[in-house]
Amino acid sequence: MNWLWDIIVDSIVDAILGFMETFGKYISNIFSEVYKINDALPFDSIVNYSRILAMAIVQILAINQLLNVYVFRTDGDSEEDPFEIIMRTTCAVAMIYCGTFIIKRLIQYASAISTKATELTTGLNTNISDKFTNVANGLMGTETMGAALTIIMLAVIAIGFIILVFQAAKRGAELMLFTIVLPIVS
Repeated sequence: MNWLWDIIVDSIVDAILGFMETFGKYISNIFSEVYKINDALPFDSIVNYSRILAMAIVQILAINQLLNVYVFRTDGDSEEDPFEIIMRTTCAVAMIYCGTFIIKRLIQYASAISTKATELTTGLNTNISDKFTNVANGLMGTETMGAALTIIMLAVIAIGFIILVFQAAKRGAELMLFTIVLPIVS
């Protein structure tokens, strides 16, 4: 019966390793890959529209604040220098127009880091089934129970890996939405 557990464990480990060898490049950069897929879609017009809308909102708010403080004297201190309002408006405009550039650079850095981390860990996955089996046998005492625990551990790892990939893909899509909303928020 022990040979059956070994075959099952080896097949699960081989399936996980084969999947990682085949799709490892995309899995390690799933966050940036989803962002690239979403960036390839025609979102430029939506981003430009949100920039125009954000610029209109910034202009209206800046003019409203300048009028309320310096003309109508209803808000703030009219003796204060208007340079602070101009600086806040300038920072908002800079964030509106540089937000997409900043996000793309951060995605490039994250992709480079995950690629390097993947390259460093590619040689570390040898004899995984033997290591799991030895740990499980040490924990459980018998080989049959150890093999069952090994299968459970591998199943938990596989399910956790699938959940991690799904969450990273979802975060990449959220980042694309953030790119659209960032000008309005700033």
